[in-house]
Amino acid sequence: MAQWGTWKPEETCTGYLANYSEPAVTRDFAGNEILILKRYLMINGVSRILVSVFYPILTIMLIFVIRKSTKSKALNSRNYEERHRTCRLILVMSIFYVIASAPAGISEYVQLFVKIKPNSILETLVGYGSIFISALVCLNASSHGIINFTMSSKYRHTVKMCLGLEKQHQGNMTLAKVPKISSHV
Repeated sequence: MAQWGTWKPEETCTGYLANYSEPAVTRDFAGNEILILKRYLMINGVSRILVSVFYPILTIMLIFVIRKSTKSKALNSRNYEERHRTCRLILVMSIFYVIASAPAGISEYVQLFVKIKPNSILETLVGYGSIFISALVCLNASSHGIINFTMSSKYRHTVKMCLGLEKQHQGNMTLAKVPKISSHV
């Protein structure tokens, strides 16, 4: 417990002596905050590294499934090329994701297991590195829309349709009317 001020009853409170006060306290986590921070770094670092390991494995499995589907004789050359383009799109986005996310997990493990001395090169690298990694993750997330737009004709078509640059074709769409539900009971 740590004292952070003094509590005094308001004038409307009866039953207290004049000038009555008590110390206001708060629970102090001084001994536990380092433990809480270490647990956070451990869980967050493990999750980032696991995702960085499993994401490429799942990507390769997905690419094999897509390539296996291209061996069908029923595909014309356009569909065949579209599926290979989809494979390249998935591969490029996976590589960029791993490049952006793996250093963050490694950085958190460095902070967790290595004693970093103040004003050391490692402190500077971890401090500025986390800023750089955050910018890299943001740039990666922002670039996914551009990558999708350049590599996927279906994505381009959908974006143009959403922006009103291309008319929607009514023949292939099914419109469903959803009844409005009142929020009052």
